[in-house]
Amino acid sequence: MSFTASTSDTTPSFDNAFPEPELAMLEQLVLGDFSPPSAPLETRAGECIELIRQQLGATIGQSSHLIKELNSNAATLSQNCSDSVSAATKDISQDLAGARETRDRLTAVAAAAEQITVNVSSIAENASESQSSLDTIADTTTELTSAAEEIASNTEKARSITTQAVADTELATGEFAHLEAAAEEISKVTDTISEVSDQTKLLALNATIEAARAGDAGRGFAVVASEVKELASQTNLANADIKQKIEVIQTAIGSTLGSMKNVSKVIAEVNEIVATIAAAAEEQSLATNSISTTLGTATEGLGSMNTNVSEGSLAINEMNENLSTSVIMTTKVIEFLETMAVDNETMLDDATKNFADIATLQSRGDDIALLYQNYQTDPALANVDTSEQGLFRFGPQWSVLVEDMDAEHRKIFAYCNEIHSKVANGAKQQQILTVLKDLATFTTQHFAEEEKLMQRHAYPGLASQKSAHTALLGKVANVIKRIEAGEHVNMIEVIVFLTAWLKGHILGEDLKYGEYFQQQGISV
Repeated sequence: MSFTASTSDTTPSFDNAFPEPELAMLEQLVLGDFSPPSAPLETRAGECIELIRQQLGATIGQSSHLIKELNSNAATLSQNCSDSVSAATKDISQDLAGARETRDRLTAVAAAAEQITVNVSSIAENASESQSSLDTIADTTTELTSAAEEIASNTEKARSITTQAVADTELATGEFAHLEAAAEEISKVTDTISEVSDQTKLLALNATIEAARAGDAGRGFAVVASEVKELASQTNLANADIKQKIEVIQTAIGSTLGSMKNVSKVIAEVNEIVATIAAAAEEQSLATNSISTTLGTATEGLGSMNTNVSEGSLAINEMNENLSTSVIMTTKVIEFLETMAVDNETMLDDATKNFADIATLQSRGDDIALLYQNYQTDPALANVDTSEQGLFRFGPQWSVLVEDMDAEHRKIFAYCNEIHSKVANGAKQQQILTVLKDLATFTTQHFAEEEKLMQRHAYPGLASQKSAHTALLGKVANVIKRIEAGEHVNMIEVIVFLTAWLKGHILGEDLKYGEYFQQQGISV
């Protein structure tokens, strides 16, 4: 409520209760003027009035300042909420239509890819059959090449044999020519022998005649001459027989020589034919080798093509699977967008309600600010330390009556304010994680110091404090663990937790041991 000066009958009268200066000061306070008096009030009542002025003036002045700051923050919050509502009203129907069109196109592409898969499978099957046919032809050509090479080899051997036969025939012909010449010479010798035999017979005849003329004295010579004549006759007969046989041999040699010449001619012709066959077989072997090589290359090429077609078929199958997956994912996106459209409406309604509540809060703040406009405060008393712009401002109201613990609590406030500032400025969780770890490390040390202090002075609430410390550190550790695991952590819950911790634990638990130490007269 506010106090205003009034001359009505309801205005209390202090004329007889206080001296004039003190009464004037009370009237000044009633009018809402908490500025310092022009002269010090030296009476006991004046000192009490001055103390009331200072306390009320400080409270009203600082409250007025905080109300202005609260209204400023409410205005910012109102604007942010308004911006959020504007953002929430974004129409996502175009996104939804685009997603549906994308799904339809992906479905069409998936159907086309399925047809391509069928065609590629047919190509792969035909290529496989062609591969089998080429393999069969290649095997046959390989066998033909081997046969041609064997024919060429055997023909070459035959050519070598016929060449050797020609040489041997020519050599035999030469030998038979020498034999024919020798037979001629033998015939001449037999002629000579015949002549000698005839002459011997003639001499034997002459000797017989001479022996007959000699009578008995030539009888023995006549016997010898008769025997010589007989030998000559036998020699002549034998020579005639030899000559006859030699003539037969000469005839056979002549006939054989003619045959040998004919054979030599035929073998020479055969040799020429075999040489021609060998050349043709060699060309055939080269040709079949070339065909085999070409077929080998074609087989490799077709094999490579078959492999590529198979790989292409696998790739198309994989693409088809990916397209099917994309269609499914797009469908899920559409479902998500449809759900988001509904949630967006709900969020818009909630944001609008929040904006209305914030507007109400801002209006109530303005009402309070208007009430404080009637008060005139002492600037020295209304001073508020606004150097800390975070969520919490550490001041006397947070004291636990232990100076060292207050200093450590101030550091905890600084860590909490830094976390709040990063959240307010949209920092990433990994950036906030570093501060959370520092807070956990420092708080662990702080709790250890607190527990030592409580144990040293036999504080009865030590067990309760330890339990609370364990629970608080466990919650902080859980948040750190979740962020490190890549989970999304609701930072609003973190801020709420930190606020409840500072207000509930420090003012609810820690203040108790400070009061206990004071009551026990323990100086810490």
